[in-house]
Amino acid sequence: MCGIAGIIHSTPNKYNFLMKKIVSSLSHSGPDSEGIEVCDGAIFGHSRLSIIDVENGYQPMFTRDKKTMIAFNGEIYGYKDIRSKLSHEFSTQSDTEVILAMYEKYGDSIFSKLPGMFSIALWDSKKKTLLLGRDRFGEKPLFYAIAKTGEIIFASELKAILTSKLLIPKLSRFAVASYLKNLYIPPDITIFENIHVVRPGHYVAFKNQKVQIEKYYHFPPMVEIDPDHAVDIFRERLRSSIEKQLISDVPVGAFLSGGIDSSTIVAVASKYTKNLKTFSFGYKGNKNELSYASEVAKMYKTDHYEFRSDNINIADMLYRMNSVFDEPFADSSNIATYLLSEFASKHVKVALSGDGADELLGGYSWWYSQLLDIGNTGSLMQYFLFRAFGYIFDERNFKNKANRIKFSRKYSSYMEAHKKNNQFFSDIEISEILDGVDLSLTENQIHYENNISGVLKSDLLSYLPGDILVKTDRASMSNSLEIRSPFLDKDFANFCISLPANFKIDNYQTKKILRLAFENMLPRSILKRDKQGFGAPVNEWFLQNNLLDLKNEILRRDHKMFSYLSYDGITKFKGKNNYQTWALIILGIWFEKWQI
Repeated sequence: MCGIAGIIHSTPNKYNFLMKKIVSSLSHSGPDSEGIEVCDGAIFGHSRLSIIDVENGYQPMFTRDKKTMIAFNGEIYGYKDIRSKLSHEFSTQSDTEVILAMYEKYGDSIFSKLPGMFSIALWDSKKKTLLLGRDRFGEKPLFYAIAKTGEIIFASELKAILTSKLLIPKLSRFAVASYLKNLYIPPDITIFENIHVVRPGHYVAFKNQKVQIEKYYHFPPMVEIDPDHAVDIFRERLRSSIEKQLISDVPVGAFLSGGIDSSTIVAVASKYTKNLKTFSFGYKGNKNELSYASEVAKMYKTDHYEFRSDNINIADMLYRMNSVFDEPFADSSNIATYLLSEFASKHVKVALSGDGADELLGGYSWWYSQLLDIGNTGSLMQYFLFRAFGYIFDERNFKNKANRIKFSRKYSSYMEAHKKNNQFFSDIEISEILDGVDLSLTENQIHYENNISGVLKSDLLSYLPGDILVKTDRASMSNSLEIRSPFLDKDFANFCISLPANFKIDNYQTKKILRLAFENMLPRSILKRDKQGFGAPVNEWFLQNNLLDLKNEILRRDHKMFSYLSYDGITKFKGKNNYQTWALIILGIWFEKWQI
């Protein structure tokens, strides 16, 4: 796992000193070594976190003829099997050299053949072509821009591109509007109009002063399959994924939240690794999942570490998060993810995570379950009856049914219901804050099936790469920790996507197939509990004087943010001390940092 960067120019040597500064800005992601290499027409830089072939996996790396150069961030799982099938004389044991060998054989079609998580830059000096490719689901980031004097610059973090000073960044009002809607920047754009992101499942080719964007990954079609057979395939593919992702030349641990996703990973991983190190986090004084995590750790005799955090100076933490994320990012669980990564990095260099399971398997009960009755609207009488029974008998299923009837009477479309219910600022509020912004541009133009499967696919293309994977990558890499996500293995994820929605979620359960596949390996308490999530007590944090002082400092009329936003448009949020206020404070801190 590493930081990568590069500049394409006819005289690359003149950027040697500048590349040292750029690579230095990425040192947190790869503290073990730094490398800078020049190939005819390009200079690449690399900061390395040594995981595979620690001694010989130096980057940037060349083909034997020195005509093609690579900078690679990520892991190619199962690369030894790929290597064994290539007619190539290898000089290292690294997966990086396997990518170079595959490029020599397959050329531009390489990305569709690569498993794993990756952001890859390849410069072919013979063809004068730069290829920038990114993994299917967006686990590893990759940005690029055309500089004001014509250079092409790329990097695995925005801060590295801005460190170059080769272009003047221009704010995207469209991106700010999208942030206010979702609390994150969508995965197909950046906060700057003139800096671009390689989209998940895509590659970008630069040749002859032309830019070509190609999509190499497409969702598999739905299949008809016997449920018992599906459970068997599901179990075997997840086990295979976890086994492959445990391969490392340094110790591998696992995040253990106490939910079913991470508990399953730990249960399976413990079969392949003795004394697996597991890591859990909880806020003191708040409901947390530490007791559930401890139960699984004891069951599998892991080397378990708990980290409880109290008295966090939230104002200071928000400034730290701003430096970590580079763009406005208001998912409050990023703080817990950062603190857990910081803690785990003192013990391991690699940790497994349950990311991706919720979007693949319908795990967000508070989002997906309420969609189940769309198009099957109940009567008001049914609503009141289920609500009454729910309170009389304190029965969750009655309460859920009442809520779904109420919800289904409000919306007729799955996608409309999902989008509107998860929007943090309304269109009217955003228009007041960003006068004149075209809100139609913030709508995802991809059309999905009007059903639960369509909603899950939407989240796989938006929420997962825009929020969840950004949170995990930035929080972990800023602490020199590699996170691997077995649920996002290519073969396993494709199988999950191809399954009908009723294999995943129904009126009584989420992640049905996961519970069935591993019911004999997990405690009943884990199998039967709802997803809790990794969110933070934002309302309680607003009782802290340091956060209230920060709010008053940021949301004042003469703050830099209001050169771009309407102060009058945000006045009604100043006294709310809710998630909207939280998002505005984070946006204001971002404006202070970048001084655009």
